[in-house]
Amino acid sequence: MLASALAASVTPEAEVLDFCCGSGALAMVAARAGAAKVTAVDRSSLAAGVAWANARGRGLPIRVRRGGLAVAVSEGPFDVVVSNPPYVPSPRSGSWVLRDTRIAGTAARMGAQSSGHCARRRSSC
Repeated sequence: MLASALAASVTPEAEVLDFCCGSGALAMVAARAGAAKVTAVDRSSLAAGVAWANARGRGLPIRVRRGGLAVAVSEGPFDVVVSNPPYVPSPRSGSWVLRDTRIAGTAARMGAQSSGHCARRRSSC
């Protein structure tokens, strides 16, 4: 569902950020949809490496960076911002929760700052 919404939001001049990119799946959707610039950021070296390998293996022009909010903001501004942070099941509730509460705080700050720092026109998180 998120991939479809992202593909529909991308224009040829769009600059897209995939924050907490993991494997880079959303960044690849944006690149395939024709975004002018796609940046993928993850604080995990392993995730950033996987995203880089996935992009290169598919011949997609995606800039992959390791880091958090400061790195993401330094790469902007962006027209479209997407984030699909990692979730794991909670043994107590049987529901899905954020793996790391720092990610939740970062995602909230990212959303709050996107209108002033990250996004020129719109964001989708």
